[in-house]
Amino acid sequence: MAKAQLSGPNGLDRSSLNAGLALGLPIQQREARGKIVVGKAQLAQLNQQLRHTEDQVRSEVQDNYSALERAFEFYQQAKKRVELAKVVASAEREQLLLGRSDVLRVTLREQAAFEAEIFEIGAQQDFFRAQAEFKIALGLSAKEEIVLEKNKKPPQ
Repeated sequence: MAKAQLSGPNGLDRSSLNAGLALGLPIQQREARGKIVVGKAQLAQLNQQLRHTEDQVRSEVQDNYSALERAFEFYQQAKKRVELAKVVASAEREQLLLGRSDVLRVTLREQAAFEAEIFEIGAQQDFFRAQAEFKIALGLSAKEEIVLEKNKKPPQ
């Protein structure tokens, strides 16, 4: 029987030794961990989208509330303007009766009172529009609002 050659060009090279060790998880565990990583990334993305949407809604509600406040103040000022214009027109009529004024001045004062009333109507419309937009921003439907109004108890 022939003796096998252990060194040389086709045999074992005794000057260097290469060794390797491969550690691996079973395929099922790697797939599961991959799915977990993907799931966490998707969850993080959804959370970011949720925060962005919440910020948008919060901003819209705040903007509409500010517009509602401004419209209410504007409407209140318009009501005061009407009251003052009516007082001035009434005083001018009294002055006419006393002979201290003329018909032109009375007409001008009454015209100013009329214009103030028209202005008040516009301010009231703006206030009602701002109220509606604020309720929309809050997500209240007309049906929910009616239910809320019915549930309010009248003051006793």
